[in-house]
Amino acid sequence: MTTYRNSFAPAPGAQPWPPAHYWTPTPAPRPGRAFAWWALGLAASVFVLGSVTGFVPVTVLLWVVSLVVAIVAVARAANGRAGGQALAVVALVVTGVAFFAMVVGSALHSTATAADPTASAPITNTPARAVTDREWQLIARDADAHRGERIIVHGEVTQADSVTGTSMVLAQVSGQPSEYPDSQVALNGGVGSLVEGDRFTAEVMVDGTYDYTTVMRAETSVPDLQLIALR
Repeated sequence: MTTYRNSFAPAPGAQPWPPAHYWTPTPAPRPGRAFAWWALGLAASVFVLGSVTGFVPVTVLLWVVSLVVAIVAVARAANGRAGGQALAVVALVVTGVAFFAMVVGSALHSTATAADPTASAPITNTPARAVTDREWQLIARDADAHRGERIIVHGEVTQADSVTGTSMVLAQVSGQPSEYPDSQVALNGGVGSLVEGDRFTAEVMVDGTYDYTTVMRAETSVPDLQLIALR
């Protein structure tokens, strides 16, 4: 009778088959690890974007939170601990909220700037120019529209006391030298050497309007002039 030997069994005298653990397959990547790294990359990108563009502290706080949560998620996923993927989802949600707040805040700021005529007025660095009385009256009528212009005015201090302080005086000014200057203004800056009754010629920059309450308890607005230099 013919005897058949099992071809899978080791031949007589041969070395036995290697232990089974020699063929242990490489462990599959832990679920959630790649997702956690992706969340960390996104959170870091938004954090850098926010830091460069410089938005409000609330959004900066959200960026920091999302970045920290993403780092913890990566650490837990890498160590095979539970919760890594869930923390990655949290990091993505916080990142999304921060990005949305950044966009909304930027849009609101742009809208407010566009609605404020004084905020968008150009500030020029051109030398101060002499103006006529008529040109000065047009400037004084709508000082906000002439914000940033540098001009030369002539005037007389009408109030310089403890009420106005040491950094501002009230004065009557005109475009050309006059015995009776015709426009009340607030003159700000290096005016500590001026006292009531002083007459002056000054290079100034128009800085919009200044609101104050008179001694008769009436609210009034006058051109606000920033002193550049006294002549």
